[in-house]
Amino acid sequence: MNMSPTIKDLQVRDRYLSLSVLDVHNETATLKSSLEEHQKSTKLQIQNSSLSMYNEITKVNDSLSNLRRACTGSNVAFTAGAHGLRDKYTVGQTVIFGRVVYQVGGGYNPTTGVFTAPKAGLYLIFCTVVANYGHTFWTTIKINGSTKTGVMAYNPESLNIYQSASNLVVYHLEAGDRVWIQLYSGDTLYSGFPDSTFSVTLINGSE
Repeated sequence: MNMSPTIKDLQVRDRYLSLSVLDVHNETATLKSSLEEHQKSTKLQIQNSSLSMYNEITKVNDSLSNLRRACTGSNVAFTAGAHGLRDKYTVGQTVIFGRVVYQVGGGYNPTTGVFTAPKAGLYLIFCTVVANYGHTFWTTIKINGSTKTGVMAYNPESLNIYQSASNLVVYHLEAGDRVWIQLYSGDTLYSGFPDSTFSVTLINGSE
């Protein structure tokens, strides 16, 4: 009879302990479920980030490939400078830029001074001339014999200096069209380093 309260007390404590264990089990299950959901969400975010990064890298690689193609086989460009230190010309003569500084894609003949477009497209045509000391050297940019712009290094008799001038043309050329620089007025071109240059570059080619 004296043991009954003790047994009852132990039974109550056991019941509370069982409930506490059950509560801990439930909380553990809840935490486990939350952890699994968090892991799934994190995994999904990582997958989405990886996919987004992959897409961005693919875009960059495509852009680099396009730029590389644009800068290689499909390009046409050259820069050439005049021959001697003081080249003399007569009116109507083609100015010869015989020192080829750079050329890719062909088309320029340094012997004749004429550029022949190897393919159709939009071209940028640029010319700089330096007149000899005390002289005038006024040229024109010719396309298939037609004057497009003037490049006038004008030097009046009272002004004994080295005059220079530049001009450019953006023009659509067909394959086989010809471009050259022709003297309109004056006689002596200064071309030391070379200072007087002729350049053409394809900026948008037709396939």
